[in-house]
Amino acid sequence: MKLLRNLQVPTGNILVVQGEHGKLECLSLADYGKSVNVKADFLGIDRELKQVKHTSLLPLEDKWVITTSSQYGCPIKCQFCDTARMGFGGNATKRDIINQVLTAIQLHPEVKFCNRLNHHHARMGEPTLNANVITATEALIEILPEYFEVHNSIVYHPVISTMMPRQQRALKNYLYLWCDEIKNDKLKGEAGLQLSINSTSEKERKEMFSGNALTLNEIVYIVEKLPPPRGRKYTLNFAIAGYEIDAEMLASAFDPKY
Repeated sequence: MKLLRNLQVPTGNILVVQGEHGKLECLSLADYGKSVNVKADFLGIDRELKQVKHTSLLPLEDKWVITTSSQYGCPIKCQFCDTARMGFGGNATKRDIINQVLTAIQLHPEVKFCNRLNHHHARMGEPTLNANVITATEALIEILPEYFEVHNSIVYHPVISTMMPRQQRALKNYLYLWCDEIKNDKLKGEAGLQLSINSTSEKERKEMFSGNALTLNEIVYIVEKLPPPRGRKYTLNFAIAGYEIDAEMLASAFDPKY
């Protein structure tokens, strides 16, 4: 895959690459660690919630975050995202997705092992609209150990981040396949599913997702059919930007066990 642009930022690299049908954007980033990123009283991390300032980063050997595009542009038209301005040029191919990850890894040949490589299908596009996300992830499970010095010296943690699109008629089956076969079985819990809820107000959600997301009741119906998660629980994402967040409603709708 041809690397067209490499923009270095304090946490890593923003890459523009040549895909099979056009340009794609992906990221290679280091992480600050839980003590900076997380507030979780039950873990003993009780820091004040405030702006995260740039500080020292974890070595890539400890945690490496690679974020890839699943589509050329995006058809969803979320109001908070600039990607819709590009228009929509179709799905990234299986090879596109694999090569974005490998291009990012090849930036750092000095990294010989990785205790946790987080691969987020969360850059351009809505991943659940592209079946190649699943087949590319399955391929990467087999391919990635070859890029590190000691065979199997990598913990691969792929994550789908979805706003639960209305136009994906097979969404329940797609997510069940991801959670049952990839997360629970092939990776023994080392995979994630993030649901971008952003607000508990249906009015706000309709506006921000341009009417293209399922309602919360529809999302709950699908989530209730998913297998109990092995390893890390399923994640609800929110944009802390003045939107309504009704914690009691969430706790009753989404089982905290899962």
